[in-house]
Amino acid sequence: MHDPWRLAMSTISRRGAVVVDVDGTLVSTGGKVPPDAVEAISALASARALVILATGRPYPMALRVAQELAVRPDVVASNGNYVKPVGAPGRIAKPFTWQLVDAALVAASKNAAHALCFSSDGRNYAVTSDEAFRDVLRQYGEPTAVQVTRTELRRRSPTFTHIHLIRPSGWQQKIIVDGATTATSEPAYMTLTPEGVTKATGVASVLSSYPVESWVAIFVVGDGENDLPLFELPDAVGIALGSGSLKLREKARVVAPGLDEGGFAWAVHNIILPALG
Repeated sequence: MHDPWRLAMSTISRRGAVVVDVDGTLVSTGGKVPPDAVEAISALASARALVILATGRPYPMALRVAQELAVRPDVVASNGNYVKPVGAPGRIAKPFTWQLVDAALVAASKNAAHALCFSSDGRNYAVTSDEAFRDVLRQYGEPTAVQVTRTELRRRSPTFTHIHLIRPSGWQQKIIVDGATTATSEPAYMTLTPEGVTKATGVASVLSSYPVESWVAIFVVGDGENDLPLFELPDAVGIALGSGSLKLREKARVVAPGLDEGGFAWAVHNIILPALG
């Protein structure tokens, strides 16, 4: 069965795509999508722009945000390692190996952090836990981790979509984990995906699934360093929120107001919709 929206897109030869980060861009930590952002997404749909949510969140948490919107967006979750286009099944872009899981556990141990493994079965797994770790999970509205042995974690590795290294005291700089792409999002979170996987690879996969001759423009709205690869997509117009990462603002074509000032809605109405005509 073909999805009606995907069929409609097949009749369009040139179209705009809008890629939107979630936390810090569309919503505040643990918050709901504000009315001005919901209206802005609806305006993009009326302009027949393709909307893609691109987030470091696991898919079930991203889906809760998507369900607050008036339109169904494509979703790129787990920093690009879980892709769920509208009307198509979700898939893991690159499965974790047990060796990569072991490397994540070693990195966590060396940095006084916990490795939280997100699985496509909808659960989170970890081998260690303490109250500071659980406090971070509560702060970001994430389910409590299921504690398992290292052997069990290894066994489940092909089902993992991403791994968060959670350091309650925060990360001052990125770390290197052999075989992984690492990206910081929220202060306590370092996200690991298999090497070569980023939000940009996930978005590119979604765009290639549409039978659209060419994209007249790709607009990216974000706030974190894990959005940097999106700004490097061909022909991307990078829009950074003023409340976001300095590195992202330095790479942006446009710096919008901050999250609390309605930066996303401002970008839609002042930059994106006028450009789409």
